[in-house]
Amino acid sequence: MADVDTDDAISALVRLDFGFFLRLAFRELGGRGSYQHNWHIDAMIHELDRIEEGDNTHLAITVPPRHLKSRTITVAWSAFRLGH
Repeated sequence: MADVDTDDAISALVRLDFGFFLRLAFRELGGRGSYQHNWHIDAMIHELDRIEEGDNTHLAITVPPRHLKSRTITVAWSAFRLGH
């Protein structure tokens, strides 16, 4: 019974929380390294949430290469939004 509740909770988090979705999406996308969450990812997620809420209409993310910009925005956020 506990597994069903856990699966339901994970399913709900994947649908509602982009940060959680991103962690699972990275696992599915693979890559050379493991996912290492950091403050710059939280900052990107925050700004993407502002776009979703309509508080922001333009966004330029300027972080160095290999900091998950493309995977976060182009791949994961697009998939997350299409799922809604």
